[in-house]
Amino acid sequence: MQFHIQTGQVKQSLSNAEYANSSQARNMAMSGMEMGIREMHDDFGWRPDPQPWTITISGHSTDVYIDDDQSHPSELQSNQVRVRAESKMGSQTGNAHAILQLDNIFPKIPAALGFYTDETMLNINGSAFEFNGKDTNPDGTSGTEDDLPGVAADTSAYDTLLDNLNNNQKAKVEDGVYEEQILDNEDLQEHIDKYADVAETYNSSSTSPLGSPEEPKIVSLDAGGEAKDESGAGILIIPEGSTFTAKGDFTFHGLIIVQGTLDLRGHVTLFGSMLFGGESQLDIPDEDDGTTFSGSVTVNYSSSALANANNKLAHKFGDGVEVASIYD
Repeated sequence: MQFHIQTGQVKQSLSNAEYANSSQARNMAMSGMEMGIREMHDDFGWRPDPQPWTITISGHSTDVYIDDDQSHPSELQSNQVRVRAESKMGSQTGNAHAILQLDNIFPKIPAALGFYTDETMLNINGSAFEFNGKDTNPDGTSGTEDDLPGVAADTSAYDTLLDNLNNNQKAKVEDGVYEEQILDNEDLQEHIDKYADVAETYNSSSTSPLGSPEEPKIVSLDAGGEAKDESGAGILIIPEGSTFTAKGDFTFHGLIIVQGTLDLRGHVTLFGSMLFGGESQLDIPDEDDGTTFSGSVTVNYSSSALANANNKLAHKFGDGVEVASIYD
């Protein structure tokens, strides 16, 4: 009888210990998740990748992961991020995660190229250009969002856009799917004003000026600038009265807003969208500094490139994110 009593007491003690470990593991996971949320609020571009962020709580480690639609496309939308924490106490595992909903910092994206006023001029030589509204990831695979037109413009802007194009060029624009839309230039300007408050200034002395997909930037051109054989990511603003010239192999991931002049020379590729407002101008010449060369300009609508820039820059405008749900 005494033996059975002692055995029962041991089992009860083990059960109590396992319950305590389970509760402690769960509490540590919740704490790790909360710390991860704070990190994301401070810098939404923060990603402890590829290894988890390991923190120590009461002498025990907790791993914190950040998941998004790139790593978990079947579970998360492009404007969602998941903060996930895992911890262990003995044989017990604790898990907790939160879904964070991102603010949308972009204006309406109507097409690969969107023209918000009838004052934009297209000066294009040759036909080595493509304005592609099919959702395309930067690796060339198909995106997950609905396709957009290649070109969208207000009805009054359409004839102006075609004024300086020959028949072959007009056919390329129309074959790339042109769509008339009502586009709000005042809304575009409001977004530009908002970006100006946090934008970095781009000029000839800037170093690593245009960002990267890992660390996108909001950049506003100062009067004039040039980039040759470079790449960038985020939001690039070309204000009225300024000219940005891209030469050689130039690639950009995100949103380019043009109110001045955008001069594209060479093999230029954009994944995202390009929007024109004010008295803007797009130049695609077939000569560079007097030397004839064969270049090409491709603008691909890319929801993933835009989402990446949005997700990693939203924290610059208030919190940029809110907790939609918590699970443990």
